[in-house]
Amino acid sequence: MNRLSFLIQCLIFILLAGCSLPPKDIEGANISHQQFNTFSCEQLEIEMADLARQLEKKAVGLVSSQTAVGLVSSQTKEEEVEFAYLKGHYEAVAKAATRKRCAPY
Repeated sequence: MNRLSFLIQCLIFILLAGCSLPPKDIEGANISHQQFNTFSCEQLEIEMADLARQLEKKAVGLVSSQTAVGLVSSQTKEEEVEFAYLKGHYEAVAKAATRKRCAPY
């Protein structure tokens, strides 16, 4: 019976390990660029740099928690939601910068 239990646990582990998305596959949240219309190009550049740092830090955290644990935990899902928000925020700021014709970053 112990061997069967072990095999079932291994199967569950394998199935759950594949459920988390790598950071590159997480879609950004739908955030409007219009809230950044009043920002200057300099402010947009600062905002983008800050968001890029946060995204990089969050991506490293996601990858390490997915590989270290191997299981999809509620914390990993929460981290994916936070990553999606940051990514969407970054995309909205980038769109506002493009519309303002700011220098490419």
